[in-house]
Amino acid sequence: VVRVRPQADGGYLVDVSVFKELEDVSRPEYSTVDLEGLRHDGTLQRTAGQFEAGAATLGWIPLGRDTQLEQVILTKLRGRLGMVGY
Repeated sequence: VVRVRPQADGGYLVDVSVFKELEDVSRPEYSTVDLEGLRHDGTLQRTAGQFEAGAATLGWIPLGRDTQLEQVILTKLRGRLGMVGY
């Protein structure tokens, strides 16, 4: 999330917040093994024509703020604006 607010002295205040989240899915996206076809006797059981579009998203798991990445973004922004000594 980036917020840019004008200041009274003619400058701008830039606020960068990075929130990390982990997607909670029903199964891995590129999984090659289907749990329904997994057997313990060494054989695979396959059903023709049953393909899912992908894993269902069950929600998002918040991991908190990434202040280190926020500082990297602000440093790169300062460099592009020519504000080296700030």
